[in-house]
Amino acid sequence: NRLTLQGAIARDAELTVRTEFTGTVVAVHASAGSDVAAEQALFTVRQDDPRVDKVIVAPEAGRLTAADLVVGQSVSAGTEVAKLSPARFHVQATVQPVQLYRLLNAPSEGIVTISGGPAPFTCTGLSTRVAEDGTTSIACAVPGDQTVFPGLPAELGIDVGVAEDVLVIPTTAVKGGSGSGIVWVDPGSGELEERQVKLGVSDGSLVEVLEGLEEGETIRQF
Repeated sequence: NRLTLQGAIARDAELTVRTEFTGTVVAVHASAGSDVAAEQALFTVRQDDPRVDKVIVAPEAGRLTAADLVVGQSVSAGTEVAKLSPARFHVQATVQPVQLYRLLNAPSEGIVTISGGPAPFTCTGLSTRVAEDGTTSIACAVPGDQTVFPGLPAELGIDVGVAEDVLVIPTTAVKGGSGSGIVWVDPGSGELEERQVKLGVSDGSLVEVLEGLEEGETIRQF
């Protein structure tokens, strides 16, 4: 049961940087659009009581998308001082809602293939996301040692399960498909027998039958 989805590389959501103290900005060390390292100084704020200079740093590496403070500006604890687009990426692939049944026992990782890019690699933290418009997608994190760029087309392969030497039937011969279903057995007498079956792994064309049928029985297409 390998589900292959078409998606793209995307940058992780922006982070909001806030000050934890009240004071006056005395130095600006980075501006919007600049790339910063983790713990790099962004602003210096002078507290009045006690009088001491405090440095606001980047929580992690990334690109500043907003940094609006100026020297002489007063800030208070909790004030938003910058927006940081982290140097972290994920793969996001759209999935048809009905395919979510095949992901009920999905692993926490998948295999990412980028045409013309690096060798296929493993992404982690596989999760389902539902957008405001109802679009369903699957996302997983790209390892930090992989070089990727936002917008790159990517293929996401998810291995949900493997079964060998098992009884299978066409998915078009069963009503249902996730865990259980109904088939119509033709014993040759002219009367069809409706029978409940227990289902296992599916590759989209064939589905494993765990209980309810024996090899050699004849069934009708649904």
